[in-house]
Amino acid sequence: LVPSLKNLPLIARARSAFAAARLDVIHFHNGRLGFIYGSIVASWLAGIPTRILTAHSPVLERSPAQKFIEGRVLGRLHHIIAISDEIKQDLVRKKAAAAAKITVIPNGVEPAEFNPSDAERIPARTALGLPDEGPVIGMVGRLDRLKGADVLIRAVPLIKTKMPTLRVVLIGTGDDEKELKGLAAQQGISDIVLFTGYRSDARRLMHALDLLVLPSRYEGQSLSLLEAMACGKPVVGANVGGIPGVLVDGVTGLLFPSEDVATLAEAIVKLLSDPQKREIMGLAGRRRIETCFSQATMLERIVSLYNMPACVGRSTTPSGRH
Repeated sequence: LVPSLKNLPLIARARSAFAAARLDVIHFHNGRLGFIYGSIVASWLAGIPTRILTAHSPVLERSPAQKFIEGRVLGRLHHIIAISDEIKQDLVRKKAAAAAKITVIPNGVEPAEFNPSDAERIPARTALGLPDEGPVIGMVGRLDRLKGADVLIRAVPLIKTKMPTLRVVLIGTGDDEKELKGLAAQQGISDIVLFTGYRSDARRLMHALDLLVLPSRYEGQSLSLLEAMACGKPVVGANVGGIPGVLVDGVTGLLFPSEDVATLAEAIVKLLSDPQKREIMGLAGRRRIETCFSQATMLERIVSLYNMPACVGRSTTPSGRH
């Protein structure tokens, strides 16, 4: 059950720390919801006037008893921010969260931090040991099943038949890295697939790519998608989660059915074969980030939420504060 009895001493200590800090607002950000329930309870017991959670990650389904308790814990929050509509719906369906208390606010990036020109293309390729010319595709993110790197690897042999000089870059690390390297070897493409591991300069290395691939099985809302579009890169993404809410099919990139290897390969070949289309899509993606997914827009919406009447003391807390 959530929170479990073994967490009670930690909740008590957190409650004391929160009360001593005399906070007006506490804003939680979750990786996995299970790790944050105790802190939510502690903040409620401490009487912090405004308690908000941003839900970023996949929402898991639990037993009916756990769902009931988790819903009660989430009910101690004044509001929840979901970064995509799918996460909002999952919170309602899987955690019994109140839909009226959930607002969708997508992630945002600062466009000025990204250079959409081609000036960094050759330096980025040099840093990765790639040739200056020739098609390069890749993905940036965790190497685990949800991100679907295996789907991309299975598509590569199909792409290579049309693009024999293709190179593939996987930036990131994760539990499936060894298995994915084995899959690349099995597919006979180890020589053209580069596993970089974790790179703190991933944003800069995106410039080496002709397009970004998001072969996800589940996606709340991908930061690498926003960053690639801010860099002026077209994206081929799976039609799941928050991806179609950002990627406009045929305008800023192409969508494909998740796990459909053949359609993914076809979409990638289509864009690699048309440099002019890639440029037009890249520029459209950059404009979409500037107008819809900027960091300033995201922050304005969050601050507005802090000032909503429902989030400034209309909910009674154990301390009697309102």
